[in-house]
Amino acid sequence: MAECKDCGELYNNMGVNITFSDEQWKLIFPEESGLLCASCICKRVDKLKGSIAIRAEIDFGETQ
Repeated sequence: MAECKDCGELYNNMGVNITFSDEQWKLIFPEESGLLCASCICKRVDKLKGSIAIRAEIDFGETQ
């Protein structure tokens, strides 16, 4: 089962996906492979010099 690399939260419990450009993801997650939960993403971004905000956009898919 996939889990957050930092805290161990299971992927199935994370809710929606958060995506970044490849360049930004490499700043947040320089490791070879893995994933992060939203909370751990925020903690890593907070450690990036000069970071002040994460801007988000909600995408909606087809509903059933």
